[in-house]
Amino acid sequence: PYEFELGLGAAALASVKREFPAIRFLAANVKPAGDHRDLFEGRAIVELDGLKIGLFGIVDPDLRGLLAKSSLADFAFELPVDAAARETAALRAAGADAVVMLSNLHPRDNAFVAREVAGIDAIVADLHVRWSPEATRTDIELPGRPAVRPGSPALVARSFANGLGVGRLDLGFRAGEGGRRHLAWLSHRLESITDRTPPDAALVADLSAMA
Repeated sequence: PYEFELGLGAAALASVKREFPAIRFLAANVKPAGDHRDLFEGRAIVELDGLKIGLFGIVDPDLRGLLAKSSLADFAFELPVDAAARETAALRAAGADAVVMLSNLHPRDNAFVAREVAGIDAIVADLHVRWSPEATRTDIELPGRPAVRPGSPALVARSFANGLGVGRLDLGFRAGEGGRRHLAWLSHRLESITDRTPPDAALVADLSAMA
């Protein structure tokens, strides 16, 4: 959630979740008050082809300065680094083969979390900018896995605010001893969204079903 969602207040967001149960809010460091303590999930595990991909969300505490007093009273913010350490440990303990942090922190704060919290494989960050990005691609090989202990994120991927750019993060796995697969490479692509961008038919269908 960003300032728009938090600005609606906990009661309004709870109403949205009841009406659209497919919507999930990942916010490990934001705790709603009162009767809405279950509004946000700290983490989630997505299983694909026998692999467990762990996800957790971190919200920028600076958003408090953008919220009205009525909305601000609905939420308590925890330090991002503390929440990130807790959720990463929980996901690893649950058997996650890779851990990805979803973040709208400032780039300097993403860098701090990356340095301080071991076990995060990638950070997908929504950058605080309002211009259309240039297309980029980053590929990273991880030849030392799984012999080395997971450490700082191998990649801090980026998207851009207001839907001006969309990033795609691919995770590649290889089979090791005993058939267990381990993270071997990451690839991130960032593309601008313009009036020439073809629609995503599957996404449009999902949104139409929810409307």
